[in-house]
Amino acid sequence: MKRMTRKLVSFLKNAATSEDGSDLVEYALLISFVAFEATVGMLALGHGLNQAYSSVTATLAASVPSSS
Repeated sequence: MKRMTRKLVSFLKNAATSEDGSDLVEYALLISFVAFEATVGMLALGHGLNQAYSSVTATLAASVPSSS
């Protein structure tokens, strides 16, 4: 993990000092957009999984006879 972080920092330093600064901004925007979409997607997936497990729990609870 540290190796990847060092490579990323090195890449960003090289990109920031190069003539292609606009490319760096475009990549940063693209990465931030992908991260945002991944977060939204995971939240939606988590909500859907929560509903599915709640449904399974309710179904199982209804099918098990009461012990009292």
